Amino acid sequence: MNNHRVFRYLLDALPLHAEEGNTREDVAESELVSVIQADSGNSIAAKTVVAVIRRLFESLALLDSTALAAERWAFVSFPASLMARSILETLATSGKTFFAPGYWIQGGHRPDEIVDQQRALLSRMENQRTADPKSEAMPIRTVHVAWGIIRFGSKFLLHRREDKLRPDKKGYVFPGGRLAMIDLPVNKRTSESLRDLFRIDSNLAKKAETQTLARELEEELGLLQNEYSATYLRTLAPYKKLEGTQNNHAFTQYNIAIYSIQLAQEGELKVLEKLETAPNAWAWFSASELADGKKKDGKSAFIDAMSAELGQEIQNYLSKVPDSSASPLIYGGKNDAIDLPSKVGEPLLRGDTGRERPFQVDLSPEEWEFLMILGWHARGLVIHPKEKSLTLLGAGWLKLNIEALLTIAQNLSTKLASLDFGFVETHAMGHCRLSIDSSFVFFHPNCFQYQWMLEDADKSIKLTLKRIETEWATLAAENLIVELPDNLILAISAIENGDEPKGDAQRESFRIFGPARAIGLRKFISGKNGLLQILVPTSDT
Repeated sequence: MNNHRVFRYLLDALPLHAEEGNTREDVAESELVSVIQADSGNSIAAKTVVAVIRRLFESLALLDSTALAAERWAFVSFPASLMARSILETLATSGKTFFAPGYWIQGGHRPDEIVDQQRALLSRMENQRTADPKSEAMPIRTVHVAWGIIRFGSKFLLHRREDKLRPDKKGYVFPGGRLAMIDLPVNKRTSESLRDLFRIDSNLAKKAETQTLARELEEELGLLQNEYSATYLRTLAPYKKLEGTQNNHAFTQYNIAIYSIQLAQEGELKVLEKLETAPNAWAWFSASELADGKKKDGKSAFIDAMSAELGQEIQNYLSKVPDSSASPLIYGGKNDAIDLPSKVGEPLLRGDTGRERPFQVDLSPEEWEFLMILGWHARGLVIHPKEKSLTLLGAGWLKLNIEALLTIAQNLSTKLASLDFGFVETHAMGHCRLSIDSSFVFFHPNCFQYQWMLEDADKSIKLTLKRIETEWATLAAENLIVELPDNLILAISAIENGDEPKGDAQRESFRIFGPARAIGLRKFISGKNGLLQILVPTSDT
């Protein structure tokens, strides 16, 4: 049987469809078999060819399903008949291809528009293939992944995926990545290994996962193996999803091994410097943001496999992952929460909310300014450094680039340590941070102001963390709109007028003003000697 001629015979026998309207032919499948059998003399081969082409056309939704149930072929439309004829014409003509030769060859030299075309085609096919809930789709791609969790305090480091940011795709993942053939021993980098690697329980992949992690950490962060240690935590249950960067896009089964990373001092500083030189490639997420899958700035985390397995426990699980820092935070409990002073001469407040006590530190004006810079940065608020005097690094770290700042930092650290509360940490290489969990770093209420927003139907307060101008940086103002229930509006108004509010205004305000803690306000209303007072001054004060 001539392979090309048989498609020509089948093409000539296809039913016709009018270009306009619904006038169409239908033809019995047995007639199509007879056409091919007349040429080949082989009934089995003829039935096989027709069955394959039928399934191809059926999968492309070209044939009318009602007619097909009666063993007859009829096209659903004129364009559908054109698609069928184009396919058979290509198959019937020697040397003809649907895509240009080399179209599917991979490599960094491939133009973006070609890669995007391929991705769009694969995405459309795979989306349709996996959409039917009545049948379980099988994955056609297997990926073995090793993640390294890097945690500094309450923040987790994520890397931007190796793909353009797409509106419908999550953009950040834990450091690490997928296994590559280069991770295998030299004698295993063969085509014979591919079948084992396609298995979700591949022995080769399991043995190579630490090498995968080491290679990825070096590629992404420049970390050498003597600059960190990796501790195995768990392997997630196999996870299936239509995913893949660029044109490696298909319904995929993921096998993900998770490690915690403990950095040596050299490794930690290298990570910080890397984040400084490539800030757009990295993002810090809190455990709650990872549980939500996104940050307020729109950055999203692709950790769906972990979320699917751990569910509501993901935040609790992440909180137990060891800190990666070579020098973990010294203070991380609620009893060490602090309110930084709003001016020189004002004491810090230290302690759990409701039990704060003054902590007197004699700060020079320069030390106070530097302390506020550290607090702003610990909270992740906007800072505009002046004349490259300092560099903002991740996890609350600053790199101090001038001698004057280095001296101030060292003096401040020594002063606090002498008072047995050494929460300003310095390193010999010019790095400094607040060594307190950032969720327990607050600012004195006098650093804020508020004003009523009562236009239209809105009932809210605009809360502002006021800008601070220092010698080395501008600490940008932060605004927050807090929507208030009617009872709290009445309570705040009563306190403003010197009256006693109804209900538990202190408890209610602590709940409603919860979002303000993200910009450093511990509480809006406080009670003293049985009287309630608003701690934050108004914008008119």
